[in-house]
Amino acid sequence: MKIRTTQAYLHELAEADRRYHAMEEKFEAFRQGALHLAQPGYSLKGIDVKNEEHSSFIVRFLGATVRFAFQYDHAASRGVVVVTTLAKNEEPSGPTWSFRFNGEGEVAEIEPRPNEGVYNITIDTDAAEIVLAALNIALTGEIEGVG
Repeated sequence: MKIRTTQAYLHELAEADRRYHAMEEKFEAFRQGALHLAQPGYSLKGIDVKNEEHSSFIVRFLGATVRFAFQYDHAASRGVVVVTTLAKNEEPSGPTWSFRFNGEGEVAEIEPRPNEGVYNITIDTDAAEIVLAALNIALTGEIEGVG
């Protein structure tokens, strides 16, 4: 192993920090989009969105609880959202899945809608659809298109 100069590491680590925070901002936009589901005027009543820490939030509906947690894949320069179904004691209890997004917020692992293009976590309606899909998966235990 060869060690480079401090300046080289400081530069690389500062760039990694910048990329991380840019992806974290995309996740925050996703969280803000999810918050629209809990607004009094939203068409489906009873959805509760609760912020946990800066890198996660939970959504509850009809006894189902889903956690959305931000991670960062440094090697691929992609943000990752890990979606976990939780039991009443908030321990993982059901399907856990994830999706990655790029620097524009575009999601690769979720099939695009016909004639509308790829999902983007920074768009409120796309964020809402992803969260609604996660709630449906938590309630049914089935991930569409899998199995």
